[in-house]
Amino acid sequence: MHFLAARTPDGEVAAWSDLYLEPDVGLAQLEDLVTGSRHRGAGYGDTLLATGLALAAEAGIPRLFLLADTADWPRAWYGRRGFTEIGCGHSFYGR
Repeated sequence: MHFLAARTPDGEVAAWSDLYLEPDVGLAQLEDLVTGSRHRGAGYGDTLLATGLALAAEAGIPRLFLLADTADWPRAWYGRRGFTEIGCGHSFYGR
């Protein structure tokens, strides 16, 4: 697991994400990509996404997957960056 962060020119962390690489099975996952509200629209999320893709490629993993709620805006954001839906899952939590 790698923790990725993008900083502003002043050194403040503007965006962060977790990257999981499993080269032995050919899997890479970017998880919990978050950009601080003051820094949205400045390209920090794109930087982390590009970094995750580059690190996966360097590890010999040609594709990276992520999870996005079908009813939430990040799904469209990832879609504009070339991601397509490959599956759907559901989780139920009991008491």
